[in-house]
Amino acid sequence: MNNYIRESFLKLPAVSREQLRRQFSGSPVMLRLLDLLEHSTEKKFGVHEAVGYIYKEEQDEGNFEVLRNRFFKLRKKLIEALESRSGTPAGEKESGAAGFQLLPLEQEYYRCRTLVQDNHFQEARKRLEKLMEECWKKNIFELLPDAINQVIFCNFTLNVFRDNEKLYKQLEEASVLLNSLNQQRICARKAYDQAARFGYDKARPHVARMKTIALQHKNFPRFEIYYQFTAFTLGTSSYGNDVRVLARHQNRIRELMIKYPDIPSAFYEAQSAELMQYYMLNAEGFYAFQRGDIEECYRCFVESWNISEHTPGFRIRRSDSQYANRVVIEIATGRFREALKTAEEMLEFLKDQKEAEKRLKAYSEMLQVYTFAYPDLVPPNPEFLLGKVDEYLRHQKEEKSMHYGQTLMMKAVFLLQSGKLKEALKVSKLPDFRKALEHEQVSVYLEIFDYAAGSRDKVKAQAIRKKIEQAYMKSREASVTLTLKRALVLMDVLEGKK
Repeated sequence: MNNYIRESFLKLPAVSREQLRRQFSGSPVMLRLLDLLEHSTEKKFGVHEAVGYIYKEEQDEGNFEVLRNRFFKLRKKLIEALESRSGTPAGEKESGAAGFQLLPLEQEYYRCRTLVQDNHFQEARKRLEKLMEECWKKNIFELLPDAINQVIFCNFTLNVFRDNEKLYKQLEEASVLLNSLNQQRICARKAYDQAARFGYDKARPHVARMKTIALQHKNFPRFEIYYQFTAFTLGTSSYGNDVRVLARHQNRIRELMIKYPDIPSAFYEAQSAELMQYYMLNAEGFYAFQRGDIEECYRCFVESWNISEHTPGFRIRRSDSQYANRVVIEIATGRFREALKTAEEMLEFLKDQKEAEKRLKAYSEMLQVYTFAYPDLVPPNPEFLLGKVDEYLRHQKEEKSMHYGQTLMMKAVFLLQSGKLKEALKVSKLPDFRKALEHEQVSVYLEIFDYAAGSRDKVKAQAIRKKIEQAYMKSREASVTLTLKRALVLMDVLEGKK
């Protein structure tokens, strides 16, 4: 244990060591212990040496036991100070990747490893067995195989073999569970990748595989938690999925989160509960958006944004899609200036990421805001904005993006609002533009552009307006409702009303 404390102390930066000295400036015996740790030339020192150095003025022939007990209390106080200072056992943070905080069970695992290295096998085994019990209970499969291995090693060194057969079976099971968890992680990665690039249908086989793995390990809730969480969050990110199925996923994952608050989903990581709540609120926001419940949608997103902005040290994996999602919600609730500000924040974020091609997406989000906010908001430099969107379109075309046609539609609408009729009509004749409007409820845009190119008689205009209003009344999708509202504004522009 003395060696553990010494190594932990010496791994601290010089500034932290000096802060410890200031913290205990009123305790001469603690300062002597720190001196001993810092200046001892021996890698290991015993209790006798420590007691002799720290309490040299107080030693008598008969009081060694008293001084030794005082030393143990002093040592315990120092251990607590070291661990509370770093948030992890001192020095353990450096044992992993820089900047990553070790979680309680990880901290305990590395403490046990240190005990094994210092030949404290009995103590290590006792603590490892408690650690294993916690890992089984909380489904922390990342630590189980190594922890079991360490217990087996301790048994070897102590010549205690009676429990090893049982431990080997546990080791095999823990290894299978960890492998299955990794398989689920691969499936989830593939599912999100395929959904983003090609649509949700391409992701279905990977989500189904996650379900199969969850059923294979139904005694361990973590697998179902991960499956239900992925199915719901991914399912709500795409349109056209059965809302009844999504509702079942939502109810089940919320039930599991309440029943097993200490069991993580994909990873055993810092703030996993807050992260899961954050992503669930985002998904529930999109689910409400798809149902047309805009106020519930906005409430969910405000709550999720508050988690990310006001939770101390919250480590959210920011991405361009999070900003894009926020833009959509702010547009949907008529908060156009806030949406424009979010698009600008997205641009700054992508500049920091040094992703030039993705940065263009932020300009397309700005253009989207202006098309919905017209005529209340207009860009100060429309030609610059259009130039950036053209760059983005070229990139989308090269990547064969499924959203290419939607960006073309947005550009055509903006051109029409800006009075650039010829340019707008040229875009509207492109096959990808027309394909993007195949959805029955927004196909009216094709008629709007045909009307713009023709004679524009009042009878035709009235017929188009009636069709838009009927589609608006039938719509159950918030995104379609928004697009139809914009269609009415376009008709006002073409009829000279705006």
